[in-house]
Amino acid sequence: PGIGSGTPRMENSRIGTSGIETSGMARASCGVGAGVTGTAGLKCSSVVGGRSGSDANSHLQSSAEVDLSSPEFALKPGQFEVILCIDSSESVASRKSFAYFRGALLKDLTENRVKFDVRKLNVGDFIWIAKEKGSAASVSPLREVVLEHIVERKRLDDLAGSICDGRFNEQKFRLKNSGVPHLVYLVEDFGDKPHLPLDERALEQAITNTQIIDNFFIKRTKDIRGSVSYLTLMTRFLQDQYSDKTLKAYPWETISQLSKLAA
Repeated sequence: PGIGSGTPRMENSRIGTSGIETSGMARASCGVGAGVTGTAGLKCSSVVGGRSGSDANSHLQSSAEVDLSSPEFALKPGQFEVILCIDSSESVASRKSFAYFRGALLKDLTENRVKFDVRKLNVGDFIWIAKEKGSAASVSPLREVVLEHIVERKRLDDLAGSICDGRFNEQKFRLKNSGVPHLVYLVEDFGDKPHLPLDERALEQAITNTQIIDNFFIKRTKDIRGSVSYLTLMTRFLQDQYSDKTLKAYPWETISQLSKLAA
């Protein structure tokens, strides 16, 4: 089925709700990653348990117009692991700088023992998923659930360039329409600000507007290692947050209905 203009799409996927905030997530292309055979159907989750899961479920169940009695599947504690998904697209202005970032990123994440998967994402640079545990020899694909944080990473010079050519607003629109409730802009410093293609005050104002008006969380880092440290800490935080929770997966159509009711 078609999805509205500008809305990202996830092939062979179903999307659901988060336990902290009711949200629909559009389908974005998540291709086959390292060590994965076939394309696993990605889904989003309703979180059961934890500090906010019960409140969220009470809110969801009160929406009589939407049937949440039969999730497509559920992953219980111990049945899944949290994995960082990294976009494989060469989305930055310079292929050389992209290759350098990718190499340093994967090297440092490996040293930090962060479980990650490089795959095609049509929106965002990083997302986290809960992936069903199982053998690589399994006949059916291992199921995956999209969690509720998405990160767009911008080196400062690329951010300035994207503001000048209009990509900045288009990317924010796509992120806000992804349905993932927690949107993060990871802004990485680079070189001397006088060499940026945009006045420093205008650049800082755009970053501030993204936080205050667009409701993004802005994370500033000094360099690639700072970005890796943030992604490492976030992965460990999410692993701990979901360690005692059951994830219930719902199709995108259900989440779309919930989003309309919450609007």
